[in-house]
Amino acid sequence: MPFNLISDNLVSYFLNKGPSTNDRMITDEIFYRHFTLAQQENRIYGEWCKKRGIPYPWLLILDMLLRPENGVEPAMLSDALSIPRQTVTSLLDQLEKNGLIRREPHPADRRRIRLFLTEKGQGTITAILKELSVHENAVIDEISREEMATFNRIYSTMVEKLQKRLIDGN
Repeated sequence: MPFNLISDNLVSYFLNKGPSTNDRMITDEIFYRHFTLAQQENRIYGEWCKKRGIPYPWLLILDMLLRPENGVEPAMLSDALSIPRQTVTSLLDQLEKNGLIRREPHPADRRRIRLFLTEKGQGTITAILKELSVHENAVIDEISREEMATFNRIYSTMVEKLQKRLIDGN
């Protein structure tokens, strides 16, 4: 969509003191485009993982377990990844069966558990992330620092504003 169409509609928005139907359609198109790109990015990562014999949700979980020294509780994974708790439990069962994670009781509450990478899990996720970073860095190298900074600034602003309006209720 040409930039001037967006800016013309913004001028119209401010002159008319509110969004026109056309403005709402443009906003819908912009957000829908963002949504479809995010879905496409997830599919790309999913296909890449599949070629390496690992489901994409495993990558997400193993990556989250890589850094914390005190383990991660399943509920934290569910919340962070927006995956239902029963689905997380099933994924954790698979990861444990494949020797990639271990479950340990929480030291302060026997009803809770903490998750840790096994040595095999550590090696698996480290190797996958190392290979993945080669490809991601090659892509980023094709984009200028200024473009990346602008993208990150705009994306961060969008996420913050969505948080305020959709979650915080402002």
